[in-house]
Amino acid sequence: ILYFAHCYGLSTSTDKGKNWKTYKDLTKNYEIPFYSVATTEKKPETIICAGIDKWNNNAPYVIKSDNSGTNWKIIYQDKSLDESNGGNYSEPVQVEIDKINPKIFYLRVDKSNSNIPNDDFLFSINEGNTWKKIETPIPNVRINSICYSEALECLLASTSRGIYKFQLETEQWESI
Repeated sequence: ILYFAHCYGLSTSTDKGKNWKTYKDLTKNYEIPFYSVATTEKKPETIICAGIDKWNNNAPYVIKSDNSGTNWKIIYQDKSLDESNGGNYSEPVQVEIDKINPKIFYLRVDKSNSNIPNDDFLFSINEGNTWKKIETPIPNVRINSICYSEALECLLASTSRGIYKFQLETEQWESI
């Protein structure tokens, strides 16, 4: 199955992209533009999507399905730093699932104001029931993207200054 997150929702294809089904109202309450979708072969029925809540000052928002997209629930929503008190969530948010242990989720929220990079990284070891903020010692540089490397068994972050890896055991980033 192919997944494609976009400003109108989430689209899926079961025939290598020839036909697409678009889910426009996954939360049944909000119009959420999605920026990121993640799943894993080890638990393909679990899908997580990240976007911003256009009706709540563009706050980051993550939903999850445990049954291949039939039902969805909110697993993360941050209203603490919205535009009214300095946050700017107009940049994409990204999610990733650990490919070795699919109960571990990662979340990147770009809270940059103007040209000053400011990323929050969070992780969950229980499929999004609780989240912990990663203290990010990555240099003051904008993060381009994140992905999970099964070969290295860690989360990777690409920047204009190189690639960094995050080791869950130590909760530390290091340049590679």
